[in-house]
Amino acid sequence: MKISSILKQKRTWSIMLFYVLAVLIRVVSTRFETIDPSHVKLGDFVGGLSPLIGAIVVILALRRKMKTSLFGTSVTKSILTLAVPFVLFGIVDYKEIGLCLWLLFVYLLYAFFEEVGWRGYLYSELIGCKIIHRLLLTTLLWFFWHCRAWQIGDVGFFALLFLASFGLDKLIRDTHSLILVACFHGLFNFYFKCLSDPSHWSSIVCLVITIMLWLYIWYGPKVKICWR
Repeated sequence: MKISSILKQKRTWSIMLFYVLAVLIRVVSTRFETIDPSHVKLGDFVGGLSPLIGAIVVILALRRKMKTSLFGTSVTKSILTLAVPFVLFGIVDYKEIGLCLWLLFVYLLYAFFEEVGWRGYLYSELIGCKIIHRLLLTTLLWFFWHCRAWQIGDVGFFALLFLASFGLDKLIRDTHSLILVACFHGLFNFYFKCLSDPSHWSSIVCLVITIMLWLYIWYGPKVKICWR
């Protein structure tokens, strides 16, 4: 058997093991209840851990490698990316800043758990595939991991995940930063699920400014930052 065939088989089995673990842990997580009055469910949190756990098991047990990292191509840019939403949304929701920042932290952390699996491990395994093939496979796995039985025929949700996969794939391909993709992923979950009035002009402005600053940090003019 050719070495290339062996490597392809190992990659296939690795992806299968990763996905089975992610799905099983997510199914188990649905039995957990809400743990506090801030709309954060322990089950959702544990479910978010499932791609992370699956990725760690496969990487350690089968010696697979990730082509992405926590900070990607820039530690400074990743730290600035993480700081921006806490500052801006802390200002917008200053009356309940404690709860606001806590929920933002939880949703970003949850998104990070997910992204280690999807844009970290899985992206690294599929990096040699054509982009459209990688996007379709990632979206399919992500969709069935997310959805409940009554959502299987939800074409709109699938389309939403495909668009998200397209954008996040572009970001991770350019920056290799798990923090950046987790921030984009987590911010939208936080924005639509936690803000008391996401349609209010201040919330919309804050969201737009946050995204613009992130894009400027990573894609804007190169600025040398010197720490003295």
